[in-house]
Amino acid sequence: MDKKKCIMICDDDDDILEVSRLILVGKGYKVETTCTSHGLIQKAETLLPDVILMDLRIPTLGGEEMTKRLKANQATCHIPVIIFSANALAESIANECGADGVLPKPFSIVEMEKQIERQLLSAGNQSEVSF
Repeated sequence: MDKKKCIMICDDDDDILEVSRLILVGKGYKVETTCTSHGLIQKAETLLPDVILMDLRIPTLGGEEMTKRLKANQATCHIPVIIFSANALAESIANECGADGVLPKPFSIVEMEKQIERQLLSAGNQSEVSF
């Protein structure tokens, strides 16, 4: 990786944020975390992360609404969002809100890596054009 890929993790559980951050930093990613939806759109516009892991129960607006807003925003609509949730309906919610993938909790490290890599590969051809 020439430039570290940035992963944004949005979850209200501090333990999940920290474990996920440690795993991904260990894999060479730059990681930004947030435990609330407050300022999330602006943060995503500024950081332009390569992938966002979005919990459905993030306060105050929730991951479903935040994903809809990210996907409706011209500056962030291209960022892959992976719904990151223990909700039994996570897959159908992800489809309804325009998310790009689903990572069920509890998650395996291998599956987390696969989901992120899949999103990076599908978005990579557009964002890694070299001149």
